[in-house]
Amino acid sequence: MCLLAACDRPAREGTAAGWAVTRDAVAGEDDGPGALTVVGDVTVGADGVVYATQPQESIIRSYDRQGRFLREVGREGEGPGEFDQLGELGWRADTLWVQDPGNRRISFFGPDLRYVRSVSFTSEEPITRDRPNIPGYALADGSVLGYWQAPLEQLVGRTVTDRLVRFTEAGEPASVLDSVELRNLFSVVPTPNGVTYGPQPYTDSPIMQVAHDGSFVVIVTREAAKSADRAAFGVRRVDLAGRVLINRQYPYTPVPLASRAADSTVNAMSSTLSSNGMGRASEASLRREVRKTLYIPSHLTPVSSMVLGRDGTIWLRRERTGEPTIGWTVLDSAGAKLADLRLPTSTMVHYADRSQIWAVEQDSLDVPTLVRYRVTPR
Repeated sequence: MCLLAACDRPAREGTAAGWAVTRDAVAGEDDGPGALTVVGDVTVGADGVVYATQPQESIIRSYDRQGRFLREVGREGEGPGEFDQLGELGWRADTLWVQDPGNRRISFFGPDLRYVRSVSFTSEEPITRDRPNIPGYALADGSVLGYWQAPLEQLVGRTVTDRLVRFTEAGEPASVLDSVELRNLFSVVPTPNGVTYGPQPYTDSPIMQVAHDGSFVVIVTREAAKSADRAAFGVRRVDLAGRVLINRQYPYTPVPLASRAADSTVNAMSSTLSSNGMGRASEASLRREVRKTLYIPSHLTPVSSMVLGRDGTIWLRRERTGEPTIGWTVLDSAGAKLADLRLPTSTMVHYADRSQIWAVEQDSLDVPTLVRYRVTPR
């Protein structure tokens, strides 16, 4: 059965064809050790085994291609093979690496999922402009991409240049791969008890992803259009030597941000602050403060998230319009457009390639499962 496909619909822009998407496996739906809690990140091994982080439990669960539970690894703590704050996952050859910002390290696990070692450092070298970097991503050449744990107050109301720095595993800076201009990431709302930070719901700050095998980095620039004229978002792919392999602009037709949608966002944030007991401020005053601190562009951000496949494909989730389905644009490793398709907005895609999609879906009780969709190019 074809769940959703764009094969019957013309692409909104470009000449990409549609792909058929069929639901064919579910993981984590049964009670017992394989039952899922909140999913942080997902990766797929070369053998098709899928791994999902479980931040609430500080473990990783694995499942086969059919969604059958295999095993779990890790536990909460600071010791070898333990996690404090599970982050992203990736691969260095057949070794799984796991980001753990809480312990300021990356941990490595062999093909049998036994703990091998970890890399930990904190670098404040001039190359990072005195911004402490910790291990963020294990790269294919044995180096590590740094991760800046930015204080939130430094990201409010300003544009900050963040350098993507390669380090040796000892924490020595090796090179700067690229840089991104961070903006409109967080809001700050004054309350009688101080201030409350939160993410900007309409952020158009660039997004970055590291390939699953650590061989390249993809950056998407996605500034919201300021007018109804045709605009463009950018995709840049950079290898570990800093060479730019893709640097393309993709025209699109801007989608206006409806005033009722912005009002609904303001009201929801104000209600949450009020229900959380943010002092004696009334909802009306909270709404005024929230509206002042929110970045509300005239048009929607053209790309809302990105997923990279092991086959080099780049999957771009498009504008969040509030409709039941949302568009995805798929690019090949050279940046050529392969397909446009639509998926349910509530389906949170964590991994995708030309043959499959792994996504998190929730039931009416907000219990998550991992769902595999078979992708059939048309």
